[in-house]
Amino acid sequence: MLDVGCGVGRHSIELAKRGYKVTGIEISQGMLEEARKRAQKEGVEVEFIKVDATKFKREEEFDAAICLCEDAFSLIGSSDDPIEHNLAILKNIYESPKPGGKFILTVLSALSRVKGASNEDIVKGTFDPNAMTFFEEIEAPDGTKFPISERVYVQKGWFEVKAIWGGTAGRWGKGKVDFDDIEMMVIR
Repeated sequence: MLDVGCGVGRHSIELAKRGYKVTGIEISQGMLEEARKRAQKEGVEVEFIKVDATKFKREEEFDAAICLCEDAFSLIGSSDDPIEHNLAILKNIYESPKPGGKFILTVLSALSRVKGASNEDIVKGTFDPNAMTFFEEIEAPDGTKFPISERVYVQKGWFEVKAIWGGTAGRWGKGKVDFDDIEMMVIR
């Protein structure tokens, strides 16, 4: 199982506890250090690799791949092209599972974000409707502020899709996407 953008290992560790052999990839060294500590504390073995998901390749090695909670896919560096960045990640994730392997991806739903956007956001440059990207500044626990970009989605079409469900962390089900859903789960 490949966990793309594994962060502190929440999904990787839970999958390993259930008997899966898991590889978690993450760009943040600090997150990986925390993931390793957590895996050791839980008594499970997970291969954690520090790598940019746009560059990671192990074609047809995994039975399944997940990319959940926008850990790698929708969050974009300030110098990254929002479309090319995510397409590179998507291509790498898509090619990772063996033929017939499963792939589950969550993406930010445009419906809830665009519903709250305004023409003023476009003028201020905090929303680019052409790239469907929002630009914000967030504050770290230590008070440091830094810019982030988030790309949101409204359509399928990247690959053959078995299902798309709407949801929000802690509230997932096999339901249609609506205006209140923060995320969409795409299943291949």
